[in-house]
Amino acid sequence: PDGVASVEHRLRYRVVAGRFKSLAVTGIDPRAELVKDTVLVAEKGGEIPAHAEVDASAKEPGTVKLSFDEPKGIGRGSYAISVTYKLDLVAAKILVRDGAMWRLAWPSPAGAEGRDGARVVFELPPAPTPPRLSSPEQAQTTLATLRREASKDELELVRAHVPRGEAAVWSARVDPKAFS
Repeated sequence: PDGVASVEHRLRYRVVAGRFKSLAVTGIDPRAELVKDTVLVAEKGGEIPAHAEVDASAKEPGTVKLSFDEPKGIGRGSYAISVTYKLDLVAAKILVRDGAMWRLAWPSPAGAEGRDGARVVFELPPAPTPPRLSSPEQAQTTLATLRREASKDELELVRAHVPRGEAAVWSARVDPKAFS
């Protein structure tokens, strides 16, 4: 309600060879307040504790370093990682007034490789007018699914493909009565 978002990026990694003691995640807003502890989940169902911290020595601002608590690091296999942080959307100008509504334009981190089935879920406070895509042109490349409950509105946006190096900008129009 106050315009501060709790953001969770769910990333999938597949390690083919070698061992990694840390990974770098780029494209996170430098004003973000990181949740330090995170969990890496292996494909076999095991969990590996990890710690997230802003990498000040990285060339690209907004790089987060994930360090794993495994002495040898992580080896071959598939992993799911959640990176969580808080961000003031109004101060970052991601949530701005747009006529009678608010426009929420969320840029996802650019990937080094293309991604299929990219998606974002906006969980918003309930409002009289449901959230929706910000423009009809967006409907050509983005599938929108709205779920309304008494306690929240969820707008799920899905793109079939996001090209390599492109940061998808997810955009929605939101009723101002959702915010205090």
